[in-house]
Formats: sequence, C-alpha cells, structure tokens
Amino acid sequence: MALEYSFMLEEIQLSSNNIIIELEKLGVTLDINKIEKISKGIQITETYDTLGFSLALMDTSDSYFGYESEYFMNEFKDQQDLSFRLNKFFDWEKAIVNMLTIVFEIIDKVYSNCIFEFNGDTVYLVKKNEVIYLNNNTGFWDNENFKEFIKHRKCVLLKPNEII
Repeated sequence: MALEYSFMLEEIQLSSNNIIIELEKLGVTLDINKIEKISKGIQITETYDTLGFSLALMDTSDSYFGYESEYFMNEFKDQQDLSFRLNKFFDWEKAIVNMLTIVFEIIDKVYSNCIFEFNGDTVYLVKKNEVIYLNNNTGFWDNENFKEFIKHRKCVLLKPNEII
C-alpha cells in the first residue's frame, strides 16, 4: 500500500513554478520536460529517488465533495491539492522532513486555510484563520526531526474530536 500525504488549500494559491522553486531549495534541479501535465495539474516523479517522494499539484475546485474530519463541523472544501507519494524504499524520516520543508515554506507564504493529512483520514495539521492547529494523537509530532518545524511557531494542540 502506498503512503500518501496531502496538503490541501482552500484557495488556489500555487503554480508549478512555486513547486519548482521549493524543490530547487532542496537541491533538486528539475528537467522541465519531465514534469508531466495531468488533467487539472502536474505530476513530478523525478524526486522519487532523491527526496523520497513523487508529487502532484492538482486543481480540485470542481470536486463534489470536501474533506471530512472529526475536527470540522462542515467539510473542508479544498480548491487545490499538493499530494506526496512516498517511496517505501527511501529513508521514510528523511522523506517526511523533505516534504515538511515544502509544506511549511508554503504555509508561510499563503493566506489560505489548509490541511496537511495522511492517507485520506489522519489530519496532522490545520491552518485556519492564520492559526496553526496540530493533531498529535498518533505521536507524529513527537519525532525530534518533525518537531523542528513547529518548535518556533505558535501552535494549538488539538484534542480528540475538538471542532475548530
């Protein structure tokens, strides 16, 4: 089974150029000809062996359904999704650090509500009205390398079934 993480934005904020810039910050120079155009977005597989994941940026604005979670009274209607598919043969911790580097760079730049989640059912982070909420019920944020991303940020820890 593939491990997939999604960073969903309530408003369209990102372009393929934004993603290319973030990947370059991680030392990856992409061959523009290898970026696949897919229906309503792009897919980049060139990072699979170097960063530990492939990724896709998709316009999800015409989706009929939003994201449902115990933390939301109403479903979260995302307009854009940056999805990461982990390479299971890569150092998983390093892959997630690379992924979180991109996610937090974007969080700092966009003025959109957003969600970072795992495999469609576990919310790890919600940014709503410029407040960052963390779900640590699974212990995800206990990892010392992952903590580095949040230790200097003001975050609110979510309780189980808390509505935000």
